[in-house]
Amino acid sequence: MKKHSYLFIIFITLAKVNSFGQSISEIVERVDSSVVMVITYDVTGSSVGEGSGVFVTNDGKILTNAHVIKDAYSAEVKSSIGTFNKVVILYKDESKDLALIQVITSNSVPPEFAFDSELKAGQRVIAIGNPLGLEKTVSDGLISGIRRLENGVELIQTSVPISPGSSGGVLLNEDGLLIGITTSTLLEGQNINFAISLNTIMWFAADFQKANSKGLSIEQLKLAKESVWYRVILHWLGNILLILVSALFGGSFYFVIPLVMIGGYILFGIFKGLWWLIYYPFRKAKDKKERAYYSNSVTQTSYDDSSAHPSSPHDYDNIFEEGYSNEELEDDLFEFYCPKCGNKNQVHNSIRGEATSCIICKKIITVPFD
Repeated sequence: MKKHSYLFIIFITLAKVNSFGQSISEIVERVDSSVVMVITYDVTGSSVGEGSGVFVTNDGKILTNAHVIKDAYSAEVKSSIGTFNKVVILYKDESKDLALIQVITSNSVPPEFAFDSELKAGQRVIAIGNPLGLEKTVSDGLISGIRRLENGVELIQTSVPISPGSSGGVLLNEDGLLIGITTSTLLEGQNINFAISLNTIMWFAADFQKANSKGLSIEQLKLAKESVWYRVILHWLGNILLILVSALFGGSFYFVIPLVMIGGYILFGIFKGLWWLIYYPFRKAKDKKERAYYSNSVTQTSYDDSSAHPSSPHDYDNIFEEGYSNEELEDDLFEFYCPKCGNKNQVHNSIRGEATSCIICKKIITVPFD
């Protein structure tokens, strides 16, 4: 009888493990098309980073970490519904490490959000991302704790492994509902990883809606792998020079390399200075014409940027639906120069004459009509 009891317990345990394994498989299958890979490139067309993201609307809006797209010259999004080489940054907040980007599609499928779920330590969670470029990697673990930073950002500490490339991936509960975005790991510890919680995501969404009501200043990235020709030449000349120096100096290579780098920076500075001298008269004439038109339109209007956590998450269902549609993104963007820093900004035609802020210096300016 005792032997039969042990066998029964083992059978029940195996049945539970098998059932839980099947439920994870079902969850992964359900959200597979929602998770994407984001690849960023520099001005030479070389890949500089890989991360993850998740579709949050049906029209191609993707939520990811701000550090995934930081300093990107161009970007590419890969997903089960296709590969997209035209990426627009709609809104980003580095203090929350969140960004909303968009690709042109009408077939994206967002996951369900866990608005009613209460997060507690000990709850089992599932992560899906692209660590080290390994697409749609699935891992599970537990919530280790809920942490809050000084700026109010709420983090989910979890035992789910997070590696480079996982940033921006989804963190799901056992029902397959999104509760966070995987973001970082603590290298000094053992399996101490963090995800940005849904509460902070909704806070970010509210900020996006407020920014959208004022007129978004979108950042159109270049087509994936597009490059600046002279930077490519300098890049390859630098590689060739390093190979030659290594072959000539052998063991003393590490002593010579600092001198070579200094020489390279000097040559680059000379080249850049010559280019600036040649291009300056043309740029100055263009800037003078642009600024003469709208320099009197600059306004000192300031906005209250104070933010608070949404009082009711349900108020922000489908909040990411706000913004630009695919048709609007396909239209030509209106470009104008900031009168303070000279940076070229891109906005949608619909907000001409309205106030917006420069992407670089954050100065509030009125978008010119022409």
